[in-house]
Amino acid sequence: MDKSGNKSQDNTQFLYLLKEGKSIVAGLDMQIIDNETASIGFWQDVNKSGYMTNSVLRLIEDARIRGLKVIDAYVDLDNLRAMNVLKRTGFSYKGVVEGKTRPLKKFVLFL
Repeated sequence: MDKSGNKSQDNTQFLYLLKEGKSIVAGLDMQIIDNETASIGFWQDVNKSGYMTNSVLRLIEDARIRGLKVIDAYVDLDNLRAMNVLKRTGFSYKGVVEGKTRPLKKFVLFL
């Protein structure tokens, strides 16, 4: 429980895998940071397309159902495909931040 008496979701992580036949073609994860905030990440097989925008939209809906208010995502500086997915799903670009090992672009969505 958190200080307000609400059940805390801190440090909960969800992993979603997308399969085509027996092959995994994409993955998404959502890490709940606190009762209002989550961070997401995603990847897709470079030989497959057409999964990620709708998958991120489903992840956003899952976050809304969980009562989250903010989702952030961090992408490599040159990952245009990921940036386009984030823009198509309503995320806003917030600038470059220093990641653990390299600079990353930060995107945020307020639910």
